[in-house]
Amino acid sequence: MLSRAAKASFFILSFMPTLIHRPYLSIVSQFNANHDSALRRIFQFSCLLVLISACAQQKEKELPIPPHEPLPKTHIESTKQLDEETLYTILVAELALVREHYELGLANYAAQSEATQDVNITARAAQISRILNRHDKSLELAERWHELDPGNREARLILISEYVYHERFSEAFDEASQLLKAGETAGFEEIAIEAVQKGYSGLDTLSDHYKTLLNLYPDNIELLIGSGVLLQASKDLEPALAYIRRAREIAPENARAVYQEYRILKALELDEEATETYGHLVALQPNNFRARSRYAHMLIRVDMPSALEQYTILHNQSPQNNDVLLNLALIQLDQGKFDQAKGNFETLLERNEHLQISNYGLAEVARANENLDTALTHYMRVDSGSRYVDAASKAAVIITQNEGFEDALTFLAKRREKATNEDKESLFLIEADTLNKAGQPERAIATYDLGIQRFPDSVTLLYSRAMHFATQGEVAAAEIDFKRILEHSPENAATLNALGYTLLDLTDRITEAGRYIRQAYALQPDDPAIIDSMGWLEYKLGNLRKAQTLLERALELYMDDEIAAHLGEVLWVQSQKRHAKKIWRRGLDHDPDSEVIKATINRLGVKWP
Repeated sequence: MLSRAAKASFFILSFMPTLIHRPYLSIVSQFNANHDSALRRIFQFSCLLVLISACAQQKEKELPIPPHEPLPKTHIESTKQLDEETLYTILVAELALVREHYELGLANYAAQSEATQDVNITARAAQISRILNRHDKSLELAERWHELDPGNREARLILISEYVYHERFSEAFDEASQLLKAGETAGFEEIAIEAVQKGYSGLDTLSDHYKTLLNLYPDNIELLIGSGVLLQASKDLEPALAYIRRAREIAPENARAVYQEYRILKALELDEEATETYGHLVALQPNNFRARSRYAHMLIRVDMPSALEQYTILHNQSPQNNDVLLNLALIQLDQGKFDQAKGNFETLLERNEHLQISNYGLAEVARANENLDTALTHYMRVDSGSRYVDAASKAAVIITQNEGFEDALTFLAKRREKATNEDKESLFLIEADTLNKAGQPERAIATYDLGIQRFPDSVTLLYSRAMHFATQGEVAAAEIDFKRILEHSPENAATLNALGYTLLDLTDRITEAGRYIRQAYALQPDDPAIIDSMGWLEYKLGNLRKAQTLLERALELYMDDEIAAHLGEVLWVQSQKRHAKKIWRRGLDHDPDSEVIKATINRLGVKWP
């Protein structure tokens, strides 16, 4: 029978060869035992820890650079006798790890690392603490491992990672530099990215260090990307782009370089070029599913037909991917390919995936095909999620058409009962809008009142009630609600503009109105609604040329029947009657039922066919 110490030696030393140094190999031969299931579990767990650590360090190989300063070689004793208590403690640690008592296992290993100053025990402890994300212990153990074996690459990589975690970026850079000089990859991209993300105060100094090292290694991809990241954070976009593009010249398929180039081009507002950056990567790596997914998602914002093409490819590459199938169906819906969208939404329902949005999509398909009963059925099945309010709103319209607005109100009230607070606010607005359209303004006000009683600080409800009062000519009531919003949000440009325009349009308080409108314009000078108010203010003040210039700009930014009505009137009073009629006609083409244009034409006595 083996003694306790002998058994401990056998269990521990049987897996020690998996570590970088193997001083215990000769001891293993002294023991002879059966490899039972417990031993295999310990061995497998040990190998898993080491493999995870090793896999975490796999990096894309760079262009070979002759090493300038090889890492120091350290002599490690091939055999080192450990006392009985140490071996037993390590055995307990391994059994604890197998039984998922990770803290106990780490504590035993850390204690023995400190007590023995043994490089192999320290290496094992550092690897375990790293996997467990025990950053305090991991830093301490990595420093000890590095001190015991300064030539060990894994020890230095863990140390760099921990320096980064603890925001000791200068020290991380110094250690990475030693690896680079030895011809190793060192993680300069990660150091730069983490420094930026954590708001490191020494970014400029760190960037200077990168530039200095780049003078020695001008084609090092890690340094080029890291420098680009740091310069981008400092808003030095053109030099940053130059570094990243140099990295892409060397390694065209480097995904991190592609992503950084995309970000810089977006910052330069070169959106189309930014998107095509990923298009080039996809062309080089047609089977890179992740790159194609990112590219397809970008295209949704700028080129729906191309996005459809990419998602079709993604679906063919991964037909069981439900997220891809959902995006494909939504784009097909947007592009009017209703039969294809319908089939894909139905597939998602069969798979019990994305039920809410798939029902919403099927409702939209049915509504587009004028099958309102089917549309209503699917809208009513959307009982949660981001489309909950929109589905309820559209269902209420169909119910109003089929049954009347009272039934629609009953439906909306039931939906509101089970909604989240945010959705409840929106549903109060929909109920009030339904009543307004039904010619029930007093009941609409009662609904607004109920909503504001429930959500007294809701800017949306207060603003909507104020606008409702304004349309009813109740200026004093509207003013109270607008000013209530401004008490909490004095720079709310939309509210300032709405209050100013209400006073301008419905009272003779032009000076006061102008103060609100100009404040809104100072906050958002490119908002077409605010520009329209500024133009109408200048018109009321008799500054017709200023008014015309502002209103023409507003209409250029956004086609709106009210802006067209205002511009047409300004042109009309300047005897530009043909031009005025042309503007009104454009407004009516946009909104044939525009009451504001019709009222303007009638008020000015314009003969209109």
